[in-house]
Amino acid sequence: MARSVKVKLHTVIHYDDQPTVMNRQTIDGEWIQKGTSDYLRYDEVTENDQVIPTTVKIEKGKERMTIIRRGDVRMRLPLEARRETSFIYQVGAMRLPLIARVERVRMDGSESEHVVEAHYVLATEDGETLGKHELTITYTEEKK
Repeated sequence: MARSVKVKLHTVIHYDDQPTVMNRQTIDGEWIQKGTSDYLRYDEVTENDQVIPTTVKIEKGKERMTIIRRGDVRMRLPLEARRETSFIYQVGAMRLPLIARVERVRMDGSESEHVVEAHYVLATEDGETLGKHELTITYTEEKK
């Protein structure tokens, strides 16, 4: 059963030679529980007002999550604590193979509010760093 939630996204990206970028959004979404996993679905809005349907699979007790984006931006980014993963970031016809070096994935929560955090470094296949990312997703069930 899907439940309505408020999803708060907080992203911080640290670059070696550029200013830090910070983004906060609060979005309506839905939360589905299946076994030991939570699925969040919401439409993320970019700086260019582009709407990207996003699903986040959160695997409780495993320090693992997967961010799946569909539409103009397509990707399936698996994030598992202390692991390096490869994935494809696609915009239109452009496909960019990337690597995520995951430092940590942390999950916490109560019955009414859940928080998942991921800290990772994105890099190209040839090793060029694309920033250190800190993502925090907080989802709170809306009371009816």
